[in-house]
Amino acid sequence: MFSQYHFKRWLTSILVLSYVLGLGMPVRVFAAGTVVVDPSNSDWGFLTETGAGNGQFVEGPATPPAGSGSAELTATNAADGVIVGAALYTGIRLDELTTLTYHTYRTSGGAELAPALQLNIDYDLTDAVTNWQGRLVYEPYQTGTNPTTGVWESWDALDSGARWWASGAPGNGVCPHSSPCDMATVLSNFPNAGIHSTLGAVLFKAGSGWTGYQGNVDNFTIGINGDDTIYDFEPLLLVHNITQGTDHVTIQGGVDNAVAGDVIEIDPGTFEENVVIDKSLTLRGAGAGTDPAQHTILDGTNLGNASGIHVNGHVTDVTIEDLRVQNYTMSGETAGIYAAVGNDNFVAQNLHVYNNTGGRAGLHMNGPVDTVLIDHVEAHNNTSRGIVIWNGFKTNITITNNDVRGNNCCGIELQDGTASGVTMSGNTVVSNGDSGMSAIGLTAGAGPNVISNNDVTNNGRFGIEIKNPDGTGLDTGDGSIVVEGNTVSITPSATMNVRDHAGIAIFRRSFIAGNPTGYVDVPTGVVVRNNTVSGYVQQNPGASTSEGFGIVIEGTNHTVTGNTLNNNEIGIQEQGGNHPNANYVPNEAGDGDQADGASPNYFGRGNAPLACANTIIGNSFSGNATDYRKNVAGSGSGYVTNLTTGEIFCTIQAAIDDSDTDNGDVLELSADTFAEEVHVTKSLTIQGDSKTTTILNPTKNTGTAGDARAWWLVDSGVDLTLQRMTFDGTGYKVWQAIRNKGSGTIDDVAFTEIKFDESGPSYAGTAVAAFGTGNVNITNAMFSEIGRVGVLYFGTGITGSTFSGNMYTGKGDGDFLDYALDISAGAVVTVDDNTISDNRGVASSDGSASAGI
Repeated sequence: MFSQYHFKRWLTSILVLSYVLGLGMPVRVFAAGTVVVDPSNSDWGFLTETGAGNGQFVEGPATPPAGSGSAELTATNAADGVIVGAALYTGIRLDELTTLTYHTYRTSGGAELAPALQLNIDYDLTDAVTNWQGRLVYEPYQTGTNPTTGVWESWDALDSGARWWASGAPGNGVCPHSSPCDMATVLSNFPNAGIHSTLGAVLFKAGSGWTGYQGNVDNFTIGINGDDTIYDFEPLLLVHNITQGTDHVTIQGGVDNAVAGDVIEIDPGTFEENVVIDKSLTLRGAGAGTDPAQHTILDGTNLGNASGIHVNGHVTDVTIEDLRVQNYTMSGETAGIYAAVGNDNFVAQNLHVYNNTGGRAGLHMNGPVDTVLIDHVEAHNNTSRGIVIWNGFKTNITITNNDVRGNNCCGIELQDGTASGVTMSGNTVVSNGDSGMSAIGLTAGAGPNVISNNDVTNNGRFGIEIKNPDGTGLDTGDGSIVVEGNTVSITPSATMNVRDHAGIAIFRRSFIAGNPTGYVDVPTGVVVRNNTVSGYVQQNPGASTSEGFGIVIEGTNHTVTGNTLNNNEIGIQEQGGNHPNANYVPNEAGDGDQADGASPNYFGRGNAPLACANTIIGNSFSGNATDYRKNVAGSGSGYVTNLTTGEIFCTIQAAIDDSDTDNGDVLELSADTFAEEVHVTKSLTIQGDSKTTTILNPTKNTGTAGDARAWWLVDSGVDLTLQRMTFDGTGYKVWQAIRNKGSGTIDDVAFTEIKFDESGPSYAGTAVAAFGTGNVNITNAMFSEIGRVGVLYFGTGITGSTFSGNMYTGKGDGDFLDYALDISAGAVVTVDDNTISDNRGVASSDGSASAGI
């Protein structure tokens, strides 16, 4: 079927030709009855006779006298003239007319204005003269009564008070515009007059000297020798409220007259509308495609700056399906389909969203929002993004089976804000300008997050981006983040963007000032498995240090396994803390400099400060320049798990300082090496894997006075428990390995190479200095290569410490000193079941000798 708009244009063009020929083929008479005139009835149509007048079949206004619609005529300017008419009743004599009535409605315009009834006239049907003789015109105001605005009124053109005037000779000599006459006068002067046999038509006209006029015609009745035909002007009703059983001309009319929960179905056709949805409803077309005979098409080619479909803020339970939105030109907060904010329970399915320029996307939603299904949507060639949900906490988001191509920036995105319970699966994402798929702030709260089985091909720089994830590290359950089964590829070229490229990237980026969204500072807990990533090689000859990465991970507790990496520059890159231009501020805005040359050997778009506790196993590599590369700051390789909160950290100090770490928490160190100085400010248990596998190293020499002497400093009032680790000071001068100003327990811990000028002049190096306000119990510890003292208990705060089951091995003979224990200044310690040996050194400076205690 034709849309209202396109049928009107087609019919108008026919009438332009018909005007020259007399408005169509001669049709003498219609059978009596009611004829519904709509755009499918080709006998009637609109003609802009002068200027830029406009006509259309519409619903209303108010309650029309016949049916639910009418013919609307608009003449905005004085030069405008518009007609609705038909090439009917040709050859009918005026004396055969027995009824000639119609109704009008005026919305705006001068007091005397109402559409005029006009007949293309022949003043003698019996003679041989067939040339154009003008029109015979009836105007309602010439009855002596002006039409009324805002009501339907009836006019009888054959009434004795009705007046007619002629536009052409010879009629205008008898009934000029300045002195119209009744029909009886016309017939007395022209007894054989009638509607022209070859140029005949019945018309209603508005305009020609009118300004600001809009009005309507309906219920036209013409009687021939007593047989009446009624013409009921109606729009083509292509929009159907199947819940209410009502029909409408426009989609907007259907929406406006609906109530919450209604289902509106739209016939095939092309609709030039900007639709605003202000209530919960289903908007269902006849199908998404390009053929208006089969599909429902919303087209913005001739419209201004507005979305194709706009869903007002906080309108929930809206479904849009089975239609196409195309060619809208927009700017600002607009889109082909735009859901303003908080549109929970939103469904967009079986849609085409094509060639929409400006605005935010083909399909754009604003969060926070809960429960969204975007399924089987084709979003092609839109400016900015194809499909995007922006801002706030987005929960229970399902984006599946969509085809997203050729969009100016990006394909499918979850932008600023956080998201949980996300499924992005089965999508085909091809040739978008910068990024294929992106999700920021994936976290817990609404279920697992899964990005799977997508085909992501030849997108500008990135295939799949996962920014600022806060996952559990598991592959199921609330807060899990799994990227699996995706095929991500690119065909590199000399014209590709000069910056870094990546197939799948897990990284830190796009923090907002003050971090109001609550992003985790370090990306964590993503499972990347069973993906195939290929072709990521930087081939632009202008690139200096930029590279192509198959998979990039930053942060902690990620698992990368079962992936196939083919023909990439770097197959897998693990990175953290080594961006030379990171612009990193903890929990604050600041992005890594991604310009070419700003991040050699580093994926410049990410700026996480660390990487650790990641499992990278079981991946397949072929044709990569480098299969795996690690670029991580610091010499340590271990990670710390807060067993109380479940959080993972790359350093002991970070685990202590974290705002979620509280007194009483247990921190577990992995079987790795930790190279750092530590300040313990909370009462904690810190436990390693074993003395032989969890190794602690300093990174610098300690000082020689006060707290600067400490490698590990324990604050006053803090109770620290240490278990199963080795303090190894090799390579550095350490005055005190642990300077404990609080209290605590040390069990199954080894100390070695704790020395500071052990052969003079300082003769220093103490494993543990306990001189705080509480007891420090040390059991099952081992001491070797200690510069001077195993444990110094000092002061009256030590009221009953235990030193039991320990082993101290001295350095033997030489210019140095060994004391397993130094108990002084009123300290009280129970010492039993210890093994102390080889304390034989003598200081050459003053002859001091070593001793057990």
